[in-house]
Amino acid sequence: MRRVQMSTDELFVIVEGRDHDVPFYEGIIESMGEPKRGFQIWLREQIALPNSQAGGKPAAIELFRLLKQQGRLKVTGSGNIKSIIFMLDDDGDFVANKRLRSPHVIYTCHADVESELFGHGNIAEAVRIACSLSKAEAAALPRDVTDALNSLSARWEEWIKISQSSHLLGIRTGFKPSDPSPINGDKYGQLDPNASRAAEQLLRSKCQTGEELKLKRMEARINNLSSRGELGRLVKGKLVSGFLLYELKMRFANDPISTKSVKSGLSAILLTTLDFSADWAGYYRDQIRLVVAT
Repeated sequence: MRRVQMSTDELFVIVEGRDHDVPFYEGIIESMGEPKRGFQIWLREQIALPNSQAGGKPAAIELFRLLKQQGRLKVTGSGNIKSIIFMLDDDGDFVANKRLRSPHVIYTCHADVESELFGHGNIAEAVRIACSLSKAEAAALPRDVTDALNSLSARWEEWIKISQSSHLLGIRTGFKPSDPSPINGDKYGQLDPNASRAAEQLLRSKCQTGEELKLKRMEARINNLSSRGELGRLVKGKLVSGFLLYELKMRFANDPISTKSVKSGLSAILLTTLDFSADWAGYYRDQIRLVVAT
């Protein structure tokens, strides 16, 4: 924390992920044109604490709680007040009411930063670059590709309900929201009704006494998201990449294209297509300004 006190910067952002978090949040803060005295973004793993986890979301939460307990989320030094903010992946926490309640903790609107890229980036342009398509080919891409996040969430609606309910309520089914759907054909294809029924039955059979009501409430929250067209907020970004790869191979089955970069580099390309001055980024800007101003 001595580095914070000695710095003339006034905003210090701690992120959990290594892949895209730093340039994503850097773009958001730079779009604000403030704070005037500058900012720094640190990976949680760069901050050493005795007997502490190295990085990731649990380690970031651990550090937040420590600084909050010590009253050091706001620090004075070098003639100004410094604010410390933690940027965390939501991972469905908003549905389960598990978000930490502090202005110093800001969660992604979607499941994680990579999912934000698919929610707000230009997928058609990113696919055109990654697959070396012509502009005409990119313009002809179907909605399942150009709006992949929402297309996948619609196709996986049953899997999202089952896996998220299982995960967020701690029901031991083995179903994980971070895994591709085992109840859809080829994982990303159409729903298999028999597999869906079997998964649903397993989920309910694993409920302990008193969990049935919690499960019904969780399912109602997820259904509400679906009715508002926001089910994509529960889908992790890496799964959207897999879905895009599946759809592109189907789309160009008779005219194979290079899809190598879709899995390895599409998210990085998407990052370059983001418009950080757009309204979607206001979700973050408003919360950051609130912390800096108080």
